[in-house]
Amino acid sequence: MVTYGRICNEASSGKLNAASILLEGHTGARVKLDLSSLQDTPPLFPGQVVVVQGQNPSGRTFYVEKIWKGLDGEVQPQTCPVDGLTMMFAVGPFSDKGLDFAPLGDLLNGQVKKFMPKVLVLMGPFCNGADPVLEFDDGEVMSVDYETLFAQKVSDALEKILSECPNTHIVLVPSVNDKLNPTM
Repeated sequence: MVTYGRICNEASSGKLNAASILLEGHTGARVKLDLSSLQDTPPLFPGQVVVVQGQNPSGRTFYVEKIWKGLDGEVQPQTCPVDGLTMMFAVGPFSDKGLDFAPLGDLLNGQVKKFMPKVLVLMGPFCNGADPVLEFDDGEVMSVDYETLFAQKVSDALEKILSECPNTHIVLVPSVNDKLNPTM
């Protein structure tokens, strides 16, 4: 069986690990992923879209035999036949270690500068509410002003790339996991 979905963390907080990995399908239904038969488990993160092949005999656990996690390597934006429109899409989280927004910087300073798309669509989370680095081992939560964090890390980076790629239009799509999301 082959299916696809979004990686989720069964635990409400903490790091993603082999015991907490879920796959959420397009209907919102979730199933536990068992990756134990894979020789090399690829790095996964909540929100990542993957395709998996395997067996789901009970409906509760999907035993993964093969996993495809997306593009490895360089992104090649496609040109639309209408007026040479180029679009680039990227999905967060855009921070890899808590307050380090290196993945966002790598994307903007690498692929976006190289291809200068007409439209760049960035889909959150930007300031991830589920980011385990923002919580200490004893459960104490680090006090972070997410609006300031977003302004200093995300907005500043976007303003810089817009000054270098003035013909690029940026569309931001928040995630339900964004701390700046009013539903959180």
